[in-house]
Amino acid sequence: NTLPAFLTQHGIQTGPTRKVLPSLEDVFVRLVSHGQDMRSVA
Repeated sequence: NTLPAFLTQHGIQTGPTRKVLPSLEDVFVRLVSHGQDMRSVA
């Protein structure tokens, strides 16, 4: 499974996310801390 696919499964757009998030750690941190918010916005 690739990272883009993982993000897609969570309803997160890969393009914008990759530009905003500098590292994989931030991806997981945001998924954990703002997962619900990101899903609501998406």
